[in-house]
Amino acid sequence: MHVIAAKTVSLGEALTEEFKTYVQAIITGAKRLAKTLQSEGVDIVFSGTDNHLLLLDLHSLGVTGKVAEVRDRVSSLTSPFPLY
Repeated sequence: MHVIAAKTVSLGEALTEEFKTYVQAIITGAKRLAKTLQSEGVDIVFSGTDNHLLLLDLHSLGVTGKVAEVRDRVSSLTSPFPLY
């Protein structure tokens, strides 16, 4: 029952103008990050983002899947696999 209540509260918050402003700021920040990374030579799959996620191709920087796995083990926010 508490899960239903939590979802109800979350959905109610998502309908507020404050939440919409917050989400737009996150998307704007992600787009700015994508543009900055591209200007520094990082390849971004799909040439940018429409949400808070970025899919980076780090091969041009010499970062392999093995390196990403090691970073994942030390709590870095990377993944060697695309997330769908």
